[in-house]
Amino acid sequence: MSIRIGAWLGIAWTGALGVVRFASTERPVHQAEWWIADLALGATLAAPGITALASRGRRAWLIAAGATSIVVASVSFAALPLVVPGVVYLIAGASGEASPHLGPAVGAIVVGVAIVLAYAVVLVAPHRIVCWQTVVRANGSSVTFRDRAAESASSDGHISQGVEASSGTSSTSGGCTDGASSPAASVGSLALISGALGYVRRSGRGAPS
Repeated sequence: MSIRIGAWLGIAWTGALGVVRFASTERPVHQAEWWIADLALGATLAAPGITALASRGRRAWLIAAGATSIVVASVSFAALPLVVPGVVYLIAGASGEASPHLGPAVGAIVVGVAIVLAYAVVLVAPHRIVCWQTVVRANGSSVTFRDRAAESASSDGHISQGVEASSGTSSTSGGCTDGASSPAASVGSLALISGALGYVRRSGRGAPS
């Protein structure tokens, strides 16, 4: 498998994970996350592949891309397939020619640390409890809204939600999650990834193809 194919397969898998998370998450959760949690997670998981594509065969960048890909894949079962392109990057990097200068190696280490730190921010930062209710009216229309009363009842660390049907409705359902990402964590993660990939892009200018 070539570096380019491995990178695009990893990015495609990341995109698929983002679509699945977006589609399976309730609207009130997205709103509580400022609609950027999926973007932050996707950018973090795609960063190793983007780094590999921008490496232009440079050993230090390929090793950084491979190491970070394996690290992020080892933390989440859903990201486990990213191990495959990660191994491809490492093999290509190990067989590449080392640069006589320390600059590329130091830059690659800094970028690798930034990617891993961005992933850690998304995963380790405190998550929020978000609750919602879906009301189906007698005419068949439905509306989903955030249930802040249930969130207050769950603030002691235990999720608690009581759903009561009201007049004029045919059914009422609800749920809670304690896995809503903090918007601040998502912003911080995106800032780290943007800085890392921006550095990768600038360092690639003028590099041999």
